[in-house]
Amino acid sequence: MGTAVITGLFTLGGVLVGGLANVLFGYFTDRRTARREAKVTGRLLADDLRGHAVELDSAVKLGVWLPAPAGHAALNGWREHRALLAAALPRQEWRLLTITFRRISSVGRATAVHRTGDAMNKMDATMIQGAVDYAERSATMLVEFAELGPFSRKRQAVTPDEVRSGLFLDEPDWEEKRRKLSRDEPDQGQE
Repeated sequence: MGTAVITGLFTLGGVLVGGLANVLFGYFTDRRTARREAKVTGRLLADDLRGHAVELDSAVKLGVWLPAPAGHAALNGWREHRALLAAALPRQEWRLLTITFRRISSVGRATAVHRTGDAMNKMDATMIQGAVDYAERSATMLVEFAELGPFSRKRQAVTPDEVRSGLFLDEPDWEEKRRKLSRDEPDQGQE
């Protein structure tokens, strides 16, 4: 073989190896960046969820409707970062998170139809307590995700039972059930 052919083969080999190295470097850099963004999002949403949980728990303990949490920051953050978390979280954790935000959204709709200070009936208190429980569990899951990473075995697993048990309050007719109950039981806070 001639010198030109050998030089051409080495040049081609160098281009292929360099291109492969560049692709691999880009892939791992993008993956690391996406993981970092998911961790930051997890921390921010966990903080928002804990804030909502505290406010909603206060309403349940007082037995009255309180004003909606300021600006529904958790819902805004959720809408903004939903796709990022969908790609980063395992399926069961993703399902837990979607159930949690559906519950918080349901509480927001219920808050919109009540005046601040109105007495809360038992069904509403149960619905809100369920949202509190799921917000706390999701916040814990997101903090573990942010601190330990997506593949850590130290993270507490979200079980299928946890997800299944949360689905019943996602039924669209809970608001109708609440209205029926409020017709049957007069609110104590109204005259």
